Amino acid sequence: MEAEPLLSLAVRVAAEHAVQDVLDTIVEGLAAQPLVALARIWLLFPGDICDGCVMRDQCSDHTQCLHLVASAGTPLNSPGENWSFLRGYFRRMPLNSLKVGQVGTGAPILIHDMAPENENIARPEWAKREGIRSFAGHPLIFRGNILGVLALFSRGPLDDQGFSWLRMFADQAAVAITNARAFEDRKRAEEALRESEKRIQAFWDNSPNLLFLKDPDGRYLSVNKEFERALGVSKEQIKSKRDDEIFSQEQAIAFRANDVRVLQGRTPMKFEEVAVQEDGEHTSIVQKFPLFNGEGTIYAIGGIVTDITERKRAEEEVERLRKQLEL
Repeated sequence: MEAEPLLSLAVRVAAEHAVQDVLDTIVEGLAAQPLVALARIWLLFPGDICDGCVMRDQCSDHTQCLHLVASAGTPLNSPGENWSFLRGYFRRMPLNSLKVGQVGTGAPILIHDMAPENENIARPEWAKREGIRSFAGHPLIFRGNILGVLALFSRGPLDDQGFSWLRMFADQAAVAITNARAFEDRKRAEEALRESEKRIQAFWDNSPNLLFLKDPDGRYLSVNKEFERALGVSKEQIKSKRDDEIFSQEQAIAFRANDVRVLQGRTPMKFEEVAVQEDGEHTSIVQKFPLFNGEGTIYAIGGIVTDITERKRAEEEVERLRKQLEL
């Protein structure tokens, strides 16, 4: 195991952003090194197939175990075997069991030159058939936390210097895995945010009520499609404008007074407001509410407008008829 090829491989690994790509690049790169027969990575995850796991009897802690997540190698005398297969006998490995499980507790293992009958070999017939001479395993550790195990089987002897180079590579691999996980977490968070924004926008655009947002100074930040339709303006035209630039002075003064009450009270409030729209004067119940940032400062006022014009007209007509009957 030489330093220069491992350094080159570390650079390639660091360029990957997806966790599985990082893992595959590691094992495929190691398996391509001279005399390396098989390279594998197990990562520590919660136990998931405990009831049917072939290693169940050797597992003292079913809450977590090592999951085989990447494998690559070149069989010479095992026709039909696929060494990239991840669902074989060693797909799960209990901690502190066999060589890999011991490495998973944080203890590196190097077997310089082992005989097939060595007690540390779980499949001596496989090792003999493939000419396996040595084993190296390093824990993947990032900031004191064990992520998993990097292990390789070689057809040639491994010395202490090569084992040391492999340890430094394992440290870089742990960083690459952590970075890729962070990248994927951020990507998922961004996708979730985009989906959330789409749902909010759909609600905003399809609401039958007029909806608006204003900044604390009373300038419009956004309005929905129903607001645009009712007032005959576009959101681009109304953005950054105040009520006194859109409505009559009397209406604007009343709207702003209600906004100020919400700002001062720092709580949602309900008002009856009258506004002139495209088809005439409308009376509405307007629910206004403050929006706070992380520091508790109001950064906007939201408004939901429910038109009660028809109801008001009906009430006025009922009142008119009642008065006629009293005459």
